Amino acid sequence: MEGFGLPSLIDHMKGHDDLWRMGHGQNQEASDLGLGWLYYGLARALRPSLAVVIGSWRGFVPMLIGQAIQDANSNGKLIFIDPSFVDGQWKDDVTAYFQGFGINCVSHYCQTSEDFLASHRLTANSVDLLFIDGYHTAEQCRLEYEGFTPLLAPGAMTLFHDSASHTISKIYGQDRKYEHTVWRYIEELKRDPGLEVTNVEIAKGVALVRRSGH
Repeated sequence: MEGFGLPSLIDHMKGHDDLWRMGHGQNQEASDLGLGWLYYGLARALRPSLAVVIGSWRGFVPMLIGQAIQDANSNGKLIFIDPSFVDGQWKDDVTAYFQGFGINCVSHYCQTSEDFLASHRLTANSVDLLFIDGYHTAEQCRLEYEGFTPLLAPGAMTLFHDSASHTISKIYGQDRKYEHTVWRYIEELKRDPGLEVTNVEIAKGVALVRRSGH
């Protein structure tokens, strides 16, 4: 891919219809990233040494956070966790896929988040940005957030996608449809006095969570 930076990434993304789906409020024709502007801007502001993204349909979020890391001229890395349960997207050469968009800081693990945490020992307080976008239930979000909490650095930000969605999803097949209940877990987190929680109810929503006092 020729060129560097966010404008070049957006231009390359325009030819890939699937990157403009899945509830981030994008507009392909207008090259409008929707909530993607927030993801990119937040990652640029935080300048994470390590970001973790759990789940992605075709890599929209990892690409934008990865681009922000690279545009900051830092040595930051991004861990992308997705077991490829929806289809075979993340079973091929994932490194080459992201490199085709100019993103070179992504390491993919074809595992569930639980298996990743059990098999990889990340340093405590090492994760600066966590994006949760896997199986969209309150129970799964709780498992992932609590599993990664000891790894979050002071001032780290956690984002939960689909925080305003009440969709009945059939993405895993008609016989495995389920209800998006991320919003229930966000309501629970709002009651924690030690957390700052902001729910941005644009498109399917994204909630921003951070420990108070940082």
